[in-house]
Amino acid sequence: MKNAKQIIGCRKTKKGEDTKGLGMIKFGKSRPCKTKYVKVDITYDEKAEKDLYECGMIALKHDKEAVIQYVIVKALTGY
Repeated sequence: MKNAKQIIGCRKTKKGEDTKGLGMIKFGKSRPCKTKYVKVDITYDEKAEKDLYECGMIALKHDKEAVIQYVIVKALTGY
């Protein structure tokens, strides 16, 4: 786990970069879980919360177990 490559990266906005309509999602510490998954601390602002909620409601119709992965992927790629 310690030697694994980071899949998700982040950077600060560049001067003059348009960030209107974007929310902020921060990925914190990760820790192993008893299941095959890894628990990750995630914090987000109000804009990201709204978008994640909307994506999550759409995803619930398709697959209840894949909601978290679906929401994060959709939030990072933009739906």
